[in-house]
Amino acid sequence: MNSRFFMVAGTALLACALSACAPRQGRTLDEYPPVKIPTVQYPEVPFDTQAARAALQPGTATLTGKFCIVGNDGIEDSRDVKIYLYPATPHLQAWHKLRASQPEGAPVSMAPEAVAVHRVTRTDGNGIFQFTGLQPGRYFVQGQDMVYGTSRWNEYVGTGQSNTNYGPVTTHYYTERSSISSYSGMLDDFVEVASGENKKLTMTNYPLLIPCRTW
Repeated sequence: MNSRFFMVAGTALLACALSACAPRQGRTLDEYPPVKIPTVQYPEVPFDTQAARAALQPGTATLTGKFCIVGNDGIEDSRDVKIYLYPATPHLQAWHKLRASQPEGAPVSMAPEAVAVHRVTRTDGNGIFQFTGLQPGRYFVQGQDMVYGTSRWNEYVGTGQSNTNYGPVTTHYYTERSSISSYSGMLDDFVEVASGENKKLTMTNYPLLIPCRTW
């Protein structure tokens, strides 16, 4: 009777260990909620490749600009930054309007063929860039650079006690800590140039800073 009982109990424990009674090691894939991947939004206005390329044909206007991006540690080094110039096509303007209507970081893009039609240059050691031989018209200028910032705080490290003429005094000690972070800073703007004009454009996120607005 007893041996039969232990045999049944042992069989039950073995079945339990191999089934639902065993501790679960993790979820199966079908138990995780589905991940929602944001859908890239494109402007509804079609892109005219021929008209965009025609807008970048040689002309007599010049655009000279300064790229000056500022982090919380001051002016960043804006040397050798790529600056892109796009013709302000109806497709691009619709994209710009769509981007402004969406939350920051929402995936909004121009059509690939629209992104491909542009001119590009680089800033010099002072953040100055230039496009020559432009036709009169409206353009969209965009540049992107890394911005660095430092966060500082006081961290508690301990407490000390000392005796004075007025009794025991407790002193709390702190040490300064800091960390450096970086993020991609993008500046863009529309600009209109006339035939034969030498247009100036300042691109900055801090227009009140004198080094950014004087050049």
